[in-house]
Amino acid sequence: MTRKELFENIKKKQSFLCVGLDTDLKKIPEHLLKEEDPIFAFNKAIIDATAPYCVAYKPNLAFYEAFGVKGMIAFEKTVKYLKENYPDQFIIADAKRGDIGNTSKMYARTFFGEYDVDALTVAPYMGEDSVTPFLESLTPALSKGEGATKNHWVILLALTSNKGSFDFQLTEDKDGERLFEKVIRKSQEWGNDENMMYVVGATRGEMFKDIRKVAPKAFLLVPGIGAQGGSLEEVCKYGMIDDCGLIVNSSRAIIYADNTENFATVAGEKAKEVQQQMALLVERLEIRQIYIKVEFSAEMIAGLIGGTVVGDPKVTVNNFAKIEEGKSGCISFLANDKYEQYIYDTESSIVLVNSNFEPKQEIKATLIKVDNAREAVAKLLQIYESMKPKRQGISELAFIDPTAKIGKDCYIGPFVAIAEGVEIGDGCVFHPHVTVGRNAKVGNNTEIYSNAVIYHDCKVGNNCILHAGCVIGADGFGFQQTEAGYIKIPQIGIAVIEDDVEIGANTCVDRAVMGETIVHKGVKLDNLVQIAHNDEIGCHTVMSAQVGIAGSTKVGEWCMFGGQVGIAGHATIADKTMAGAQAGIPNSIKKPGTAVQGTPAIDARTFWKSSALFKNLYQMWADMNDMKKEIKVLKEELAAKK
Repeated sequence: MTRKELFENIKKKQSFLCVGLDTDLKKIPEHLLKEEDPIFAFNKAIIDATAPYCVAYKPNLAFYEAFGVKGMIAFEKTVKYLKENYPDQFIIADAKRGDIGNTSKMYARTFFGEYDVDALTVAPYMGEDSVTPFLESLTPALSKGEGATKNHWVILLALTSNKGSFDFQLTEDKDGERLFEKVIRKSQEWGNDENMMYVVGATRGEMFKDIRKVAPKAFLLVPGIGAQGGSLEEVCKYGMIDDCGLIVNSSRAIIYADNTENFATVAGEKAKEVQQQMALLVERLEIRQIYIKVEFSAEMIAGLIGGTVVGDPKVTVNNFAKIEEGKSGCISFLANDKYEQYIYDTESSIVLVNSNFEPKQEIKATLIKVDNAREAVAKLLQIYESMKPKRQGISELAFIDPTAKIGKDCYIGPFVAIAEGVEIGDGCVFHPHVTVGRNAKVGNNTEIYSNAVIYHDCKVGNNCILHAGCVIGADGFGFQQTEAGYIKIPQIGIAVIEDDVEIGANTCVDRAVMGETIVHKGVKLDNLVQIAHNDEIGCHTVMSAQVGIAGSTKVGEWCMFGGQVGIAGHATIADKTMAGAQAGIPNSIKKPGTAVQGTPAIDARTFWKSSALFKNLYQMWADMNDMKKEIKVLKEELAAKK
């Protein structure tokens, strides 16, 4: 199995789980001991139950050799059963072989020739001549008995999880290099990332950072998850690379999870639990993979955005960075004078600047001068985003009702639930755990992130983006007070999201009591925004965080609302109204282009002038009291004279 084939299977299964077949007759269910070959009977049942959730199996040869010829027959039957019934599984013979050249050559012939397993664990501590015979057997297309004709792998022991690893593997030389690091570094002179992996114990999760420094692209076989207490999250945090680069093994926690006649079913359930954790990690990995690195020269970028190059027009970049965090190969921008100090030291290769920028000292980076640097960056980011390859395919772990209609070239991730009668347009992307209720409709090229919910009968248009946790079409807050309490008013309308709308995380657009709640074309809603029942939001209106619009309110086009703006129900807000942060709007605003702020909201300029006086309010009050006292004294003096 090639590296590419292995990764394709990881993506298909949404799993990088390896099930260790450490089959011990003392631990298998008693009823299997009556079988002619109890070891194979146990293995077969475990394989049938766990195969949908893993990509590899690892028989540990010690558990088979312990029973002599019978044990090795059981091993051979296990390998043959996997090849005939589950040919997509990666088979690892965990034999930990390694000896002088001729002996190693015979071991290689045994496992890669006779048994034709995909991979063999090898102990590298006798050096190069004990390992190269295994590697040499991988490349020639040799006849049966001399080697195998397909791609095989050597898996070298690097850093194990047992206590004894401290005796040798973690010892340092005079330069501070540990023995396991030296083994990995040296062994890369013998093989490569297409034929050599490394065993790294999961109980040393924090050391995966060090492993990746010396083996940045190698696949790692990781034992220790489950019964030995290794953390899957920690292993993936430090060890996962662009094509996963991990095969994580679990043995006892899966195969011995139950010792009754129900053992295989329980093993399957345990394997599924691990696979479901892995599915989310593979999802993140696939998202990361989408970001392709295409290099652009300064002159190409200038042509795209209408800029002028100052410096080397041939310098290239393939990523973006903030100017204060610039790195070679990145493009940054300077649009705010407060950040000018960073342009003189930034490591970024290219910096976009406004056309009127004149440096005060020498700059290492190539400059591209444009009319508006911030606008130019936005355009470049749009181009960069458009070059991502679209994800496609439907996960086996998604639930889609047979009556639902799914368009062409869609991606439906794990644990997405699509109910009866739903219609999904072409090119949509649904991330894990999205829920779409019955008879709902979603247009073309819409992307919906994890845990977003579209309720029954609601409509979402083309080219929309719904972020994580947003809810479209939940019931509005409708209740009738009675002497006995509150009676719920059924919300029988729907919510309609038109084209090119973006809705932030955990934002709610409630369904109408009757009719429709409508968010018109081009609207942009930030996180934590509340749109109540029967509201209508005009085209291209934008709302920042925690804006709340009460029911039956009509908001015009091209309005801009700052954070925490609140609007009372049944109001009408004119086009191009601007409301500053925390403005409370109790009534309609009828004049287009009005700017308001404060609570209750008043003309913004009046509010700003009033705000300037607020800080002096106490002193004004004190001065007024003094004046009152003086006036009282004057009045008393005048009265005495009379």
